[in-house]
Amino acid sequence: MYICVVAKYREDISWTKNLDCEIIIVNKDPSDKRFEINYQNIGRETETFIRWIIENYDNLKIEDKIIFLQGNPFEHLTVEKFSEFVPMLDQTFKTSHLPKPIRGRWSYCCQKKVLINYPDGSSIDLKIEPDPLLPWSQTVFVGEYLGLPKFDYLISHTGGQWIVPVRYIINKSKSWWENALTLHYNFEDPQLTANGYCIERLWEMIWYHSDLEN
Repeated sequence: MYICVVAKYREDISWTKNLDCEIIIVNKDPSDKRFEINYQNIGRETETFIRWIIENYDNLKIEDKIIFLQGNPFEHLTVEKFSEFVPMLDQTFKTSHLPKPIRGRWSYCCQKKVLINYPDGSSIDLKIEPDPLLPWSQTVFVGEYLGLPKFDYLISHTGGQWIVPVRYIINKSKSWWENALTLHYNFEDPQLTANGYCIERLWEMIWYHSDLEN
């Protein structure tokens, strides 16, 4: 079964009525009283997704796939591209037994280079880190904090939205996820803000990482 977890703040989420799966809205807008699940508006979507994983970890079913989406997923890809990844009413979509990014563009990142790649095959070579709030050293720090293998580069999928088979969530212990959540609290800005972006960059490594013995 597909379960869609939507990290909502003040976005219009009427688009969710077109999804063909179970839908869970995690609301961070304190003025919106329509929803059962309400989190304090701390951190980015990564805080929402990780906290939801922790709260539901013991009840996740190995045969399920979790779809992690922003309140407005179309800031990062077209509706047509979106429907290729996510189950929509009266449409077919591509499925996978591996974690799959729901993306329009993606980036190759290393210490002195960010190469942004677009669906039409075009790309932009930025050559240096474009965002002073997201230095490469901070991404490396977050990777080390999470116990991920060392890396010299990574592939980042814009938007940080994923379809993830449950086995790639529970291959990490609940305590691992609890430690990951502290990245959203135990630091001061601007490092605190950067940590959420860094986790988005690292999602692919995170899904394949395991802290459990074989």
